[in-house]
Amino acid sequence: MEWSRLCSDARLRQSTTTSQAEDHRTQFERDYDRVIFNSAFRRLQDKTQVFPLESHDFIRTRLTHSCEVAAIGRSLANSVARKLAGKVPEKFSGDFGTIVSTACLLHDIGNPPFGHSGEEAIGSWFKKNAALFNLDEQERADLENFEGNAFAFRLVTRLQSMGSEYGINLTVGTLGCLLKYPCSSTEVLDGDDAPKSRKKFGYFKADTAAFDKVLEATGMSMGKRHPLTCIMEAADDVAYSAVDIEDAIKKRVIDIRDVQAHIKARVADDEKALALVDKYLLNRPSYVDEEHHYQHFKTMAVGHMVASCVDAFVQNYEALLAGDFSKSLTKAMSLSKLCKSLQGFAVEHVYPNRETVIIERRGRSVIHGLMDVLWEELTSERRIGEPSKLLAKLLSPARANPGDADFAVGDDYRLAIRAADYVAGMTDTFAVNLHSSLLGVA
Repeated sequence: MEWSRLCSDARLRQSTTTSQAEDHRTQFERDYDRVIFNSAFRRLQDKTQVFPLESHDFIRTRLTHSCEVAAIGRSLANSVARKLAGKVPEKFSGDFGTIVSTACLLHDIGNPPFGHSGEEAIGSWFKKNAALFNLDEQERADLENFEGNAFAFRLVTRLQSMGSEYGINLTVGTLGCLLKYPCSSTEVLDGDDAPKSRKKFGYFKADTAAFDKVLEATGMSMGKRHPLTCIMEAADDVAYSAVDIEDAIKKRVIDIRDVQAHIKARVADDEKALALVDKYLLNRPSYVDEEHHYQHFKTMAVGHMVASCVDAFVQNYEALLAGDFSKSLTKAMSLSKLCKSLQGFAVEHVYPNRETVIIERRGRSVIHGLMDVLWEELTSERRIGEPSKLLAKLLSPARANPGDADFAVGDDYRLAIRAADYVAGMTDTFAVNLHSSLLGVA
């Protein structure tokens, strides 16, 4: 792959607006601004990061998490650009920070209500009702394994700015960076040896044309990531590995002494990580409370992991540029054990906490109930040939999937993904309230 194509500022549709002479933004800066002012991005303020329907204003939502990931991603990308001076022309490396930070803002924009459990709920609804649909292999895989990353690509290239077949019409350089999994739902590979780029899928069948255009313009190919995607992914890994524990401490879900014991045991044979943990996590001054002590450790840990990721990118530069780097930067970096131990603690002690598990189960019921109603209305509309009064009030008057009629997708798939589009775009609170209104459930 070549940076001249990977950092292309061409758009899926040539812009029809005339730039003002005093507007000195680059095309990638325009991308960033388009995301910031986008309604789908704003809705992240009421989407779950870890704790659903959280009233405490300290606890992160998908919006605050995405902003933190973008800050880390920008720092990572700019540091990589400086380290690769001489290998990458400044004409392209100067845009690394903006491209990555924009992709970071978007990396969770496709998450349905209630986070990853919402993805599973949409997928399980399609599996439970499989007999209702006449679908081909890819269409069924798309729906039964509903993927937030694919929905993010669909949102920004198709659904946002309703009525436009190009969404918010971002540059192909930004869209390429966003494609964490550049493959279809039938090209996903399982197993420990599978490349990271094919663990999940990055686009739905209905969006094949947009996906193909991005790959053609950037020089990417199926299963081979844009090198900057690995920086976006690393920024997310670094952020959530440290901050999800911080939120759990604030909510009194966990005790910092459990964090200390877990991390110390798992980095004991890593001199560099152990020194960091010993200095900033294990030794708490008597005048500092547990919350602020962990916050200081989090700050130091994030800074050191960012530096470690930068070194890993530089060391694996040739493989990254060729699209042959098959794992994540956080697994290749020198502080990989620290990151893994933090993530492991969260998996064991934060994510399965009682409050979250109960609300996620309620969220599954909410999503299934809404999908039941939408599918009934959509099929009724198709059967009698008259618009549904309920759908007319719920859905935008513009087509929910502009241009899908131009793709070789079945009628059932087209209706099904329309229902999924609507539910996946909801916030947690809106989904709960709509479910209550339609089904009379408190």
